[in-house]
Amino acid sequence: METTRPFQPKAVLGSLLSARQKIVLRNLLESFLWMATFLLSLVETPCFLLRNRGKIFKNRLLLPFYICSFGHSLSGLDFSSRLFYGNGVTVILVPHPRSNPHLHRLFEKNMTMVVYTSILGVQSRLRDSAKHAALRFYLCLLSACFQKYHVLDFHEVVYKTVSLSENRLKRYDNERKTFKTYTDYTGYIRLLRDNVGRPPQMPDDFMALCRGEIQRVCPDFYDKPVVTVQIRTKGGVGSQIDNLSRNGGPVENYLPAVEWLGRNGFYVITTGDFDNTPFRTVPGFLDLSGLNVDPAILNLHHLACATLYVGQQSGPLLLRNAMKKLCVVADAGDLWCSGFFHMDVTLFKVYVDAQGREVTLKEMYRNHRDIVMGRDPKDKGLTLRPNTPHEILSAVQEGVFLIRNNLRETPEMEQARRDFLALTDPEILTRHQGLRPAMINLDPEYIVPL
Repeated sequence: METTRPFQPKAVLGSLLSARQKIVLRNLLESFLWMATFLLSLVETPCFLLRNRGKIFKNRLLLPFYICSFGHSLSGLDFSSRLFYGNGVTVILVPHPRSNPHLHRLFEKNMTMVVYTSILGVQSRLRDSAKHAALRFYLCLLSACFQKYHVLDFHEVVYKTVSLSENRLKRYDNERKTFKTYTDYTGYIRLLRDNVGRPPQMPDDFMALCRGEIQRVCPDFYDKPVVTVQIRTKGGVGSQIDNLSRNGGPVENYLPAVEWLGRNGFYVITTGDFDNTPFRTVPGFLDLSGLNVDPAILNLHHLACATLYVGQQSGPLLLRNAMKKLCVVADAGDLWCSGFFHMDVTLFKVYVDAQGREVTLKEMYRNHRDIVMGRDPKDKGLTLRPNTPHEILSAVQEGVFLIRNNLRETPEMEQARRDFLALTDPEILTRHQGLRPAMINLDPEYIVPL
């Protein structure tokens, strides 16, 4: 018996349109939604400003803030906090759906933080950028009428201030097949290096909540050193090589390091949404996922309060950097940049050529500069190998050595940093970050002097 399939207009329309027509149609739809949100925001924004006028206009400097993702939001807020430290800044934050909803609370003691609340419903990148545009329009209008107020432009004022590179950073654009000028983060590096401003910190109420819940299940949690592990997997859904290259390898590759930490007196906890099942039977591992605490708050606690963080080149790393707390950055596939704290241990993934030969870091920077700058390695027949369990264990041991040695490097480590930075140039962010590869990246036989 023949069955009748329900009519699906979206599927029928999709089959009738070419790929180019689909792109044009999608762009038209997005433009319409953006403009509709903008027009509605023009109505609701004055009401928001009026309701919050006492808090917003207590300072002369006004910074409407909207940046995607946890990492970009964190570094952007910390950069602003340090750059205008002591000058009184009001940040009007349009929340981004990919960012931690409590992140702004870490900057309460540094800047006046006001969250833009909207009646327009579910957050999305498209709608929120329209809300930000409407907010900025009204703030600029007020600034023109009342000259005591100054509206700051994040990308034009904050990111281009106190640069170390004179805005010369370049990155390879895989779509256009050319190099392009990239966002200049080097001013932020300067502020961190010179200890300007005050780092973000966990609010007292957050700390009290987390402490009470954690000590209920583990009374001596705060009496022992703690390592937080996060293995990034979200980049796998995209296609950009600079995103994919920053994913962690298999969780099992981190198991020997977790076991070693447990044997050596550390508690190990995890954060993020990866599957930590292989760790759950390891002595010293604590599963804190069932606590009566908002997971977003717990995430901030685990990042901010750990003795050591083991993760990848992603947003959580930048919170640790802002606090100048040590990280082991494992499975790092992006040779153009890493973290902003120069003492971090950066364990790079290994590039492999078409013949199966592993390419050294020195060869990558000398002979494959375009790959270093972000070009897809497949264009030149190269692939990325995740770090092995042995490499990850060695890098974690190196991090523990630095903690026990009060962040003092051995002469061999100091020389490795100088040799590595000599391979870079001012267009590469790693030059300004001052980072050093893990010693196991440079010598496969290296033994950490524990």
